[in-house]
Amino acid sequence: MAKDFYKLLGVSRSASVADLKKAYRKLARKFHPDLNPGDKAAEAKFKEIQEAYSVLSDPKKKQQYDQFGFVGDHPPRGPQQGPQSAGFEGFDFSNFGTSSFRDFFENAFSGQPATPQARPERGQDLLYSMRIGFMDAIHGLKTRIQLTRMVSCSKCHGNGFISSQGQQMCPTCKGTGQSNMQRGFMKFATTCSTCGGSGRTPGTQCPVCHGSGADKNPIHQCEDSR
Repeated sequence: MAKDFYKLLGVSRSASVADLKKAYRKLARKFHPDLNPGDKAAEAKFKEIQEAYSVLSDPKKKQQYDQFGFVGDHPPRGPQQGPQSAGFEGFDFSNFGTSSFRDFFENAFSGQPATPQARPERGQDLLYSMRIGFMDAIHGLKTRIQLTRMVSCSKCHGNGFISSQGQQMCPTCKGTGQSNMQRGFMKFATTCSTCGGSGRTPGTQCPVCHGSGADKNPIHQCEDSR
């Protein structure tokens, strides 16, 4: 059965990022294993709170959770679900976001060719390890750190290649922009992962970013752990 992450944190579905953070810190301090030594129930509660916050504080994961009730490859099973109820065991949905997950089924059953749509994607979180004292972790600490983030390449604007120079027919989809996959007796057509649905290879690699589409950019960040 799916966990109610909002109920775990004691917030509403319309809670802001600040509200989520405030609720998480309050509960984390209450059930932290260091403050409840030997209490297995508190430790289990602390892990549930961490899981709930990690999902609801991530816009992409939160969107999937709000829409489908779970995050990840496998939806939770209810007691009424038997081995024949789903029919998609073993099928990997890990590469589908919330929008592409919906588009996958729309394209599969509509009979219409898949139309590639460029969607901005949220980048990975920037992580920084820092040693702090236990009391600082409880009461909060404000400090200044330097991080390096990746930004779109100024030469190719994040494409990784220069215009259409050297483009050729995609060897994977043979120019159709679609790839077929079989699941039992069902056949699905999805956007080609090699060319992104364009039917052609990207072209000449950008000489600045060497095809990555990104450059490093140092930034300063004031971090408040209160």
